[in-house]
Amino acid sequence: IKASYCDAWLTACSKDRFCASDSGDYFTCAAEYLAVDVAAAALAKKEKELNATMVLQARLQAEVVDLKESSGIDPGIVILIVVLAIVAGIAVCGGLWLILREKSGKPVFAKQVDELVKADEHVKADQADTYGNSA
Repeated sequence: IKASYCDAWLTACSKDRFCASDSGDYFTCAAEYLAVDVAAAALAKKEKELNATMVLQARLQAEVVDLKESSGIDPGIVILIVVLAIVAGIAVCGGLWLILREKSGKPVFAKQVDELVKADEHVKADQADTYGNSA
């Protein structure tokens, strides 16, 4: 047998599968190969699903990182804006209340001024009565 013949046969049949079950019968080997092929196809399908899941997971992790890096406004700034808005709202309501009281003729600060004037008049009247009295 020539060496080139053996080399050609080896090259041609190097990827062939030979089975040793049931004395190497072709039909029983084909059944075994079919079972192996089905298992290989199922494995390939699972690997494809796993790869798709890993790609999706990587994409979601990248989105999470992007959201953490560019979350917008810092929570402390949001709280500051809310507190300032509440204070501004209270100030506006208080100003409106003062204006309404002034327009209704019941000013908020008028009683205090009137009471001071009346108290000052009483003091002057009391001093006028006792001024010059030696009693």
